Amino acid sequence: MTTTDGDGPLMQADNIQLRIVDEEAFLIDPDGGIHTLNGIGAAVWRCFAQPVRQADVAELLQTAFPDTDPAGIGADVAALVTQLCDAGLLRQPG
Repeated sequence: MTTTDGDGPLMQADNIQLRIVDEEAFLIDPDGGIHTLNGIGAAVWRCFAQPVRQADVAELLQTAFPDTDPAGIGADVAALVTQLCDAGLLRQPG
């Protein structure tokens, strides 16, 4: 399991496939696990194609959704990143 303190960069784990079916996003891991993402979750996932900090992803979403509470966006990104890390879908680069 990969964990993050929110400060270091993370990126997609190797061999995770993103599939879009009828406007729903699914992550498929090499062990056959399937993880469902909503539209914003899929956008967050794409941000981690290259190493990026969780805070930078939250900032990008705050720019895209300026009328949404920044603290709420930060909390939502943190929760999703925790879930993705716990599932082994994100890793620390290197």
